[in-house]
Amino acid sequence: MAKECDGLATYARQDVAHTVSRCWTGGSGRAATERFVKHADDYETSGPALRAMAKVYDDLAEAITGAQRDLNSARTRDLKVDDSGHVQLSHPVMVPAGSTEHLEPVNHAQGIIVDALRKATQPAWTRHAPCARSRG
Repeated sequence: MAKECDGLATYARQDVAHTVSRCWTGGSGRAATERFVKHADDYETSGPALRAMAKVYDDLAEAITGAQRDLNSARTRDLKVDDSGHVQLSHPVMVPAGSTEHLEPVNHAQGIIVDALRKATQPAWTRHAPCARSRG
């Protein structure tokens, strides 16, 4: 879409505005030419904004894909992850009193899941700044 905006800007400025100014003389011709040049400016401005917006969506898709991969990995290791990201063993385990060795995979997975969820939710509210800046 951004490439189309760039192409339209060039076409509006170089071809249409030039043809209108050559073929349509007088005040109304100048006004029409100015309008096409204004459209070209608008299209040029839209290109970077669309690129920034596409980057936000690409980053979000990448983060969600990573989060899904990490969640599925935890599930294949006999761990259960609830909707909030809390990780626990899928079934009770008999261990000696005071032993926490069986919780090492849970703790490791918990850190990965928390990071994955943070990455998956972060772009939604932190990546809008580039879009706002590119609009001017």
